[in-house]
Amino acid sequence: MRQFTLEHVLQTRRLLACALAVWLGACASTGQAREPVAAEQVEVDAAADSGGGPPDVELLAAEFPEEQGSAIVDIPIDAGNIGPDSVVEAMGEPMPRQRRPRGQAAPATKWLAGADYLLLRPTFSNATALLSNRRSGGLVGFTPVNSSLDSLDYDFGYGGGVRGFLGYQATPDHVFRFTYMNFYAQTAAVGVARGNWAGGNGTIILGPYNTGADAVGESISSVGSVGLNIYDLEWARRIDVGAECRQAPVWDVAAGAGIRFLDSRVGSLVFNDVVTAGFPDLLVTTNRTFSGVGPRIAGQVRRYLGANRRWSGFGAVGGSLLVGSLSNTSTRLTLDQDQTSESQVIGGSTVIPNVDVSLGGTWQMRPRTSISVGWMLMYFGTLGYAETVQTNATPVGTPVSSVPLANSSLSLDGVFFRLTHAF
Repeated sequence: MRQFTLEHVLQTRRLLACALAVWLGACASTGQAREPVAAEQVEVDAAADSGGGPPDVELLAAEFPEEQGSAIVDIPIDAGNIGPDSVVEAMGEPMPRQRRPRGQAAPATKWLAGADYLLLRPTFSNATALLSNRRSGGLVGFTPVNSSLDSLDYDFGYGGGVRGFLGYQATPDHVFRFTYMNFYAQTAAVGVARGNWAGGNGTIILGPYNTGADAVGESISSVGSVGLNIYDLEWARRIDVGAECRQAPVWDVAAGAGIRFLDSRVGSLVFNDVVTAGFPDLLVTTNRTFSGVGPRIAGQVRRYLGANRRWSGFGAVGGSLLVGSLSNTSTRLTLDQDQTSESQVIGGSTVIPNVDVSLGGTWQMRPRTSISVGWMLMYFGTLGYAETVQTNATPVGTPVSSVPLANSSLSLDGVFFRLTHAF
């Protein structure tokens, strides 16, 4: 009979442990569940074991790792975390690293979609809607003792708008995207004549296109409005930078370029309610429209927070030069039986500078879905309200109504709420 020595027992145990490790690796690569297996305990006389103690199971597992026969790949997601504003807002973050069998094709390119709800406030650098001329202290001869000319400005509140995009992720770090934004807001300014202005103690109201309220109780109301349609075609590229966190970058930057199309309308509707007998009411409308296109560039920096990178903060800035046609049309209509109207049209080709800025944060709610909230600013030069009323008469404070074109910039600032999904 063949004698089994301690060396034979140890060799047999090593072979069994190797076979167990290989079987465990096969289960990991195929996704099969496995039950914990306890190693068989073998008592060995330490004095007779010239090779030391029993072989270490962990050491054998290191020789046959679970990852053997499978590949580790990154599957990027949420490449649509792109801003207010803007061309590139975080082209997304990678999912937790996942395994796929060797030889299996990489994940297909994905479509990206997102929608923003915008809560923005328009502001004109020249927001004069009406002028108020106030006299006090009576007259010295024909000159008022005190006279002031104050403006009644358009004061917009926050209005709602929408923005949506659809993108195609050609590679994990490149995305082509189409974005559309629509916004509309309006506000009103009202002035009422009071007191005895002709006698040096009272207030009259002046409006555009030679409108005025000078008898007690007469009024002028002016409704201002802003409408924007913005279309962007963009290409963006993401670059991972900074320290590593669980094999994923803590920072990334993105840069992009594209084309912006803009259709805008800034308008006013002025109604002069005249109470003086024999003088008709007046209605003045103004439309300042611009249609143009131009190149656009943008950049963004994003900082990921936490080991699982589900939270991040970002800042983005973009700029455009829009070349197009600007038209300013004013119409004055007398509301009597004859319905007499006058109109004035001024315009031509112009260049409108445009800058976007946004700051915000993102929560990766699900592997392919994220929610972002932030603040944004959009600036358009020489695009705003273009009418004002000036005075150049003597003595100072005696108003003369006129409608010179005074180029005004338009700004929009507020918050955005974004939902992004990759599919």
